[in-house]
Amino acid sequence: TYICRCKNCRQTSGSFASTGVIVANSDFKITGEPKLYQDRKTDSGTSIQRAFCGSCGSPIYTASPTMPGVQIFK
Repeated sequence: TYICRCKNCRQTSGSFASTGVIVANSDFKITGEPKLYQDRKTDSGTSIQRAFCGSCGSPIYTASPTMPGVQIFK
């Protein structure tokens, strides 16, 4: 599991932190095409990719270049 308390994750979750489960890319398959947002204004300066449902806006996963080969599912 994963908990992040950076300001960006707090904003996207609307809570004190964002929680998720770290899953290897080979262990899941996404059906459909999520919308992607490149979150570039991070405290670390690392651009984070956030995927969400294009119909309802629900967050699906976050990907970071500092954690290759995995996604963080919300």
